[in-house]
Amino acid sequence: MCRHTPKRAGHPAGSIDEGASAQAPPIVLASLSPRRRQLLRENGYVFDAIDPGVDDAELDPDDADPSAWAMALAHLKARSGANRLFTLERDDTGASQPIVLGADTIVVHGSSVIGQPVDADDARRIIRRLCASEHNVVTGVALVTLDESGSLGERSMHVDAATVRVGSISDDAVDAYIRSGDWRGKAGAYNYAERHAAGWPLACVGDVATVMGLPMKLFGDWLALFTNGASAGRRPTEATPT
Repeated sequence: MCRHTPKRAGHPAGSIDEGASAQAPPIVLASLSPRRRQLLRENGYVFDAIDPGVDDAELDPDDADPSAWAMALAHLKARSGANRLFTLERDDTGASQPIVLGADTIVVHGSSVIGQPVDADDARRIIRRLCASEHNVVTGVALVTLDESGSLGERSMHVDAATVRVGSISDDAVDAYIRSGDWRGKAGAYNYAERHAAGWPLACVGDVATVMGLPMKLFGDWLALFTNGASAGRRPTEATPT
């Protein structure tokens, strides 16, 4: 588990008063994604991170609704991460129960759901398919807690979507990108910020952070609602997909 020095656990720095922050449950990110960790850090959140032990690249959405699929995968990661955390810390009964955060991002091009590429050929095929067109990027988010017995406590699931427009990219540029290996582990075989900085013709309508893996424009409100609902002993209402 990756440990970060606590400042104001569970909230962005400076967003709440000291009295409230002392009671805020800690956040544990159930993800290996460096992009999600970066987004949380850049927005002032203090958190731990744990490997959820879930490889969603092996799962097939078939004809599932993209928003429902993204939320289901996010919940799977959050619940798996929470179970792993409970096993690691079950003897630490004095610690406050953390909020475990799971997230999953998928690309929707036409009627097809595109996840992470399985190999270099798949990555090349995906990038060529996305060129000179637009696609939607859907990120599901799940927040869960476990009770003292390790059973599911509170949960809340949310989703946000953004649209990415991709211009023409030369074959040489695509080949160089595939050789770099930077497509690995990325939904749609690319990271928006990295490729935009590299000069790819990209434009985003919506929250760029949603495309990168975590909807930061909405996350603070989702977390606040969840924290208040959990502390009151009720299950927060699941968000309507946007």
